[in-house]
Amino acid sequence: MTKLIKFIVFWAIGIVLIFFANLALPSNYVLGTYKINSFWAMIFSGFLWVLFLSTLYKILEISHFEVKPSFLKIFVKIIFNFIVLWVIARIAPCSGFGISSYIFVGYLALVGSASQLIISNLFFKNSTGKV
Repeated sequence: MTKLIKFIVFWAIGIVLIFFANLALPSNYVLGTYKINSFWAMIFSGFLWVLFLSTLYKILEISHFEVKPSFLKIFVKIIFNFIVLWVIARIAPCSGFGISSYIFVGYLALVGSASQLIISNLFFKNSTGKV
C-alpha cells in the first residue's frame, strides 16, 4: 500500500512541476497537441515520469548496482530524471509534453530531483528515496 501512496504522491509532484514549468516558460515547456489538451498532457506526462523513473530504479535494484556515497546517489537521481524527461519530451506526440532544449530538461531534472528528495525525506523516512 505504501508503494501505491508513494507512486501517487510523486505523480502529483510531477504534475505540479510540469504545470509550473509550463506556466513559467511556456515557449520552452509545451503542453498539449492537436489530439491531447494541456490538462491531460500534464496528467499523462506526470504519470510517465514516475512510471519510467520507478522502472529505472527497479532495473538498478535487480542488477544489484550499489551507489555508496550519498552525493553520488543524488547525481544518479538527477541523471535518471534527465533521461526520463528527455524520453517523455521526445515522444511528445504521444505524451503531449515537449521541451525545447536539453538545457531545460536539465533544469526540470534538477528541480524534480530536489523535490523528490525533499518529499522522500519528509514523508517516507524509512525509504531510500526511490520512487
